Amino acid sequence: MKKRTFFGTFFLGIFLLQNTAWAIEIKINDTREENFYIDVLKMILDKSGEEYSLLIENNDFSQARNIISLKEGETDVLYAGTSRELEEQLLPLLFPIMRGLISRRIFIINKNKQDLFDSVKSLDDLRLFEGFRE
Repeated sequence: MKKRTFFGTFFLGIFLLQNTAWAIEIKINDTREENFYIDVLKMILDKSGEEYSLLIENNDFSQARNIISLKEGETDVLYAGTSRELEEQLLPLLFPIMRGLISRRIFIINKNKQDLFDSVKSLDDLRLFEGFRE
């Protein structure tokens, strides 16, 4: 199963079909106290304009078990890497959680040394610095 790791994927369950006159109850399984993915889900739900209630279960499941839980209706949302197989079995909401930055690298320098780097315009210029590795 080939995974596309550059997308964080949310798989949405049956909750999308519920009556929107009441708050939508969304069940998700997560064991972490602070979770970037849950924060992104909350942001998406907040922007939907719908009333919702997020119920977070604290089960320490593997990704395979979380997928089973979603298929069986025990949970409504799963964040995971994706594959063609999962996208055929579930309803994917492809959302680039990391905005495509997972494979990118940035340079961080001491601001007091900025003048040393002002002349760097190419990779060859950067190679002149001691400690540079590719």
